[in-house]
Amino acid sequence: MHEKSFPQSDSRAKAPFDRIHSDLKSFPLDSYYKYKYLITFLDDHTSVVWTSFLKNKSDAIQTVKHFFALVRNQHSVTIKEWMADSGGEYKSIEFDNTLRE
Repeated sequence: MHEKSFPQSDSRAKAPFDRIHSDLKSFPLDSYYKYKYLITFLDDHTSVVWTSFLKNKSDAIQTVKHFFALVRNQHSVTIKEWMADSGGEYKSIEFDNTLRE
């Protein structure tokens, strides 16, 4: 996992879940339980990170939907801004529809 991290920013989110950073990484080898991918969600305001291990890259959309539901149900807020590194993992019509829900 040698890719560059997000560029430095002087602005921070004003409240939890105002800005979420996310990335999807692949492991060079499958894990013992056959996981090949890791998806992360970082809250810009609190620096709290959620991680999920995925067996297939196609599971990312469902994992994002679950994360949005977790935020909505447990914290009664919606995510205002979504940040990703434009690596292509979040470029699909289905993902765009997830962000609008």
